[in-house]
Amino acid sequence: MRFAVFLARYNGQKVGDLYFVNQAYSSYTQFAPIDTSENAPWYSGNDFVLIAPDASAKAIQDKIIATYRGKSLDYNSPGDDQQGVVTTSDFSLTADFANNTVEGRITNRQNGRHDIVLEKAGITPSVSVYGFTIPHYGFTGVAKTKRKSGGERVGSYVGLFAGPNAEEVVGSVDGVGGGVTFGGKRD
Repeated sequence: MRFAVFLARYNGQKVGDLYFVNQAYSSYTQFAPIDTSENAPWYSGNDFVLIAPDASAKAIQDKIIATYRGKSLDYNSPGDDQQGVVTTSDFSLTADFANNTVEGRITNRQNGRHDIVLEKAGITPSVSVYGFTIPHYGFTGVAKTKRKSGGERVGSYVGLFAGPNAEEVVGSVDGVGGGVTFGGKRD
């Protein structure tokens, strides 16, 4: 896994930082703009790219139970004490290909926030998110965390398996305060 930061520029001016992690079959990113005002021409964003497995992947056919471990990139929203900063956390996910389910956690968050729980969700041969259908093995589910001030914050997560044998997983979490992308490699 390789972690890097690039300066995002437009017309010769720095507009933010682009953080990304490269894995063998996938990458995930987090963009942190300098200007976070409502009138800014840029917005923060999380994204990922991958080489997807198909239904013939051995991990899927053998119905294994696999654990994926890696990192997440957390973009701290405007108004946070670490506004505009991208921090890292630990990521883990268990995929049960026999029962077609996943569940996981994002822990040890450098920004001082509570863990994010990725509740049990189904594995499907295609994933629909933001009105788009992605025709690759993945999952969508409910993400939960606690607010710093107390109470619960509920969001969602989406992820896809990557590599010819589902060696990796990559995805994002929304609605839990800031943007979060994650990636991991199978143990």
